[in-house]
Amino acid sequence: MRIRVIVPITSPDFNEMCSIEAKTFLSDEAEVDVVSLTHGPASIESYYDEILAAPHIVEAVQKAEDDGIEGVFITCFGDPGVDAARELVDIPVVGGFQPAVSLALTLGDRFGIVTVLDNVVPMIHDLVAKMGVTSRMASVRVIDKIGRAHV
Repeated sequence: MRIRVIVPITSPDFNEMCSIEAKTFLSDEAEVDVVSLTHGPASIESYYDEILAAPHIVEAVQKAEDDGIEGVFITCFGDPGVDAARELVDIPVVGGFQPAVSLALTLGDRFGIVTVLDNVVPMIHDLVAKMGVTSRMASVRVIDKIGRAHV
């Protein structure tokens, strides 16, 4: 099996770390490669950043399929470009949000989300609503720069 991890930002700084982490979850027979975007934002911290990244994410997913890759993981909790990419390719495409919330729902009746930026809280609420699990979300908490949680 060939898996491609797409880091949806223009910096390759996280690629090696993502490769090491991905390999801990795969069998020895599985191959994984990690790529970052050649164009797009330096980070995804808002709807605007997500919109800037999405076309390049979709392009990278299409290239993955053309390269014979059998599945793609987009390393962003906001799932940018996931739905659009799924429309265009015949391989599985997942982001960080849906799998994490789906797993959380198997472990308990309610779940919470911890994030690092206030401005992504509305995006998280929208993703939760899109999945239809708003009634099962306990809270979204933001960790500030000195490690304190607030609502």
